[in-house]
Amino acid sequence: MSCYGATSFAIRSVMVLSCVSNLQRIVTYVPSKGLRLVFQLPYEQAVEALERWVSWAKRCRIDAFVTLQRKIVKHREAILAAIEHGLSNECASHCTSW
Repeated sequence: MSCYGATSFAIRSVMVLSCVSNLQRIVTYVPSKGLRLVFQLPYEQAVEALERWVSWAKRCRIDAFVTLQRKIVKHREAILAAIEHGLSNECASHCTSW
């Protein structure tokens, strides 16, 4: 293998590793964004979106999402009531910065 070929192979290897690392970030970023979106939807759409997210999280191999899914299922009624009535802890979190 020529020197040029070895350098080219090394660059391709680094690019592949970079892509894998970025893919891992995307895999955890996208589902968390999907869950945030649930709280911005109207009630009927939020119920359906939450069910889809929970269904996905049950099959997920990322432990943090599986744990979160279990907590969401446990507190589902309270979460949906908060969405229906437009409740959030936004004020409480901003009031502490005064």
